[in-house]
Amino acid sequence: MNKQTAKKLINKTRDDYNLIADQFASTRKFNWGDFAIALRSLHIEKGAKVLDLGCGNGRVYELLKDLGIKYYGLDISEELINHAKKSVPNGHFVVSDLLKTPYDGNEFDLVLSVATLHHIPSGIAREQALKEIHRILKPEGYVMITAWYFWNKPNYIQEILKSYVAILLGRSDLDFNDFFMIWKNGNGDKITRRYFHAWRKWELRHALKKAAFVDTKVSLYFKKNKKIGNNLIAIAQKPK
Repeated sequence: MNKQTAKKLINKTRDDYNLIADQFASTRKFNWGDFAIALRSLHIEKGAKVLDLGCGNGRVYELLKDLGIKYYGLDISEELINHAKKSVPNGHFVVSDLLKTPYDGNEFDLVLSVATLHHIPSGIAREQALKEIHRILKPEGYVMITAWYFWNKPNYIQEILKSYVAILLGRSDLDFNDFFMIWKNGNGDKITRRYFHAWRKWELRHALKKAAFVDTKVSLYFKKNKKIGNNLIAIAQKPK
């Protein structure tokens, strides 16, 4: 994928989430069970400085507020940041692209990326995002990433295959394993088509190692509990 196409898709993602922000925030009040279990496994220290990349409405804070953390949220959508500010008045929020954040190096104890990296177009941009996370993490700090897993649902696989065919026929500027998913409002009306990259387990593990993370663990179901979700969950550490 060329840089121009990638930039257009990033701008489209911003515009899409600004468009659907109210509906999106109202349907994202709770945290996924597998994510909550994985987060608790990290034994986060009280007062830790935590950055939530692609924070949306700030719902992750509910899982961490009892620890007295310093909560920072970044999102490309101005409208979602407005929701986050209302939900977490004591949070620190910024509207920005996660490929180049406004933070200092070695600043955060923990960086979270929940259902965000699957919206980053092109391998180069995804690599840049992970390098940026590495830069802003403190030595021995952790990153935890979730990405929707599309490869075990026939309807998603069908859309990915359609995209494959369009790419092979020269009718699409997307990369392989990229596709669009329709977003509908409460009445079932089609509002927009969001861009996604369908991460694979080995791909995410390789990308984290390439970005110089260590102790990388990627699982489809955290603790192999198949009752709690369909997300890839990755945990990795920045070395000393």
